[in-house]
Amino acid sequence: KLAPLQSEIATDYLDEERISKLDSIVLYEEGKIYEKSTAALRIAKKLNGAWFLLYAFIIIPPVIRNFIYNIIARNRYKWFGERETCRMPSQDIQDRFL
Repeated sequence: KLAPLQSEIATDYLDEERISKLDSIVLYEEGKIYEKSTAALRIAKKLNGAWFLLYAFIIIPPVIRNFIYNIIARNRYKWFGERETCRMPSQDIQDRFL
C-alpha cells in the first residue's frame, strides 16, 4: 500500500521531525523503516519482471548507494522528462493507497 508522507497515516509510523526532514521514498515493512536506496531496492525485489535483480545492489554500502540515489533523484526530470499534469490513477491504483 502507498501513502503520501504528508498524510495522517504517515504520522502513525513516522514522527513529525522525521517527516519534515524526508525528501525521499520510505518503506515501512515488518515494523522497520527503510529510506532512500534501501527502500527502493527492497521494493524492486517485490516487483514483477526482472526488477528483482536490482536487489543485488544491496551489498553495496548504503553511503555509496545513497550517493548514487541522490544523483539520480536530482537529475530524474532532466533524464526521464517531467509531465505538466499529474496522471489520474485508475481504480486499481487508487486501491493501493491507504
